Amino acid sequence: MGKKSNYVYNIVAGLKNKGLVDGIGLQCHFYVGPSTSGSNGAWVPAEMVSNFQRLAALGLRISLTEVDMRIQTNPAPDSALLAKQREGYKTLMGICLAQPACKAFFTWGVNDSQSWIPGAFSGYGQALLFDNTSANGVYNRKAVYYGVQEALTATSIWGHKTNLKIIADDHQSHRFDLRGRLVTALPYNPIFVTKKTVNPK
Repeated sequence: MGKKSNYVYNIVAGLKNKGLVDGIGLQCHFYVGPSTSGSNGAWVPAEMVSNFQRLAALGLRISLTEVDMRIQTNPAPDSALLAKQREGYKTLMGICLAQPACKAFFTWGVNDSQSWIPGAFSGYGQALLFDNTSANGVYNRKAVYYGVQEALTATSIWGHKTNLKIIADDHQSHRFDLRGRLVTALPYNPIFVTKKTVNPK
């Protein structure tokens, strides 16, 4: 784990010892590509597992609050890179589901047109679960969507596939889970939340 993770851990551990904090949110803006060094946000699953374990050992509830996984878009990504990105999302959701302390999983936006990545990292993007085009007002699911779905359906919590659709009309105050149910209060189990109207049919 990097210096930033260790620094945050030490601060939070001190706050927890004083009874001042009950949980922590991790932004999770990751880079998926050839590098596995962990630099520049490179996705290293083993480090995430270790970080979860030590935060959970403090008695903290963990939320993944701004998940996205950027890839290089210029030149266009090949099938191998897209498969690696899909596996990254699947693995991250699986890590969250496997850790009882992980209570929430949020992406930082729903479709690629909402993403902050292209404006901040030239030549990178495609970081979210849905693309930036829509047919009949419904955004298209990407490979990473199905990676998340596979992680969810591999657990007894969910047990079946979703047929979630994301409608283009934005309703920022509405939140839905992957079964298309309106969420009014987050339960104490992992959940994926969007900021779009959902048609569960």
